[in-house]
Amino acid sequence: MFDLVLDFERRFQKKQYRVFERYKISSYPYNVKEILSDNGFGLDDHIPTDKNLVLVT
Repeated sequence: MFDLVLDFERRFQKKQYRVFERYKISSYPYNVKEILSDNGFGLDDHIPTDKNLVLVT
């Protein structure tokens, strides 16, 4: 399954799309304090946007 994900990512990168990955939050959705901390969503990269429509898959 992981190979399919990497293949999908490579295809988008070949088309000059920027690809960002999210980190797994082990306590999601039960520990809101950790989820909202630097160890939760805080680990994710900032995704710059300059368009009104952003595709997130």
